[in-house]
Amino acid sequence: EHLGVDRVMYAEVEGEAGAETGTIRGQYVRPVREGDPAVAPFPERFTYQPFGETTMPGRYRGDPLVVADIESAPGFARAERAAWAEGKVRAAVVAPLAK
Repeated sequence: EHLGVDRVMYAEVEGEAGAETGTIRGQYVRPVREGDPAVAPFPERFTYQPFGETTMPGRYRGDPLVVADIESAPGFARAERAAWAEGKVRAAVVAPLAK
């Protein structure tokens, strides 16, 4: 709430490299505010593949991923941008946690 974000989630990653799936273990969704559209929660289970093959190797290294605007960020193909848009994600900060 303090950051004014629409969604925050914690997901566990499973699967072979290139076929990883995520399972949401915790998620915050911004409450509906007058004049703003409602925000849908991210699905409980999803696959990472459509979001870009360049994102997972960095996560395995523990590198953070910061995308200020997926429409103009370098390194994403048209299909990857479409996947982010379908998930209603325009900007993201990913902080990997390796256990």
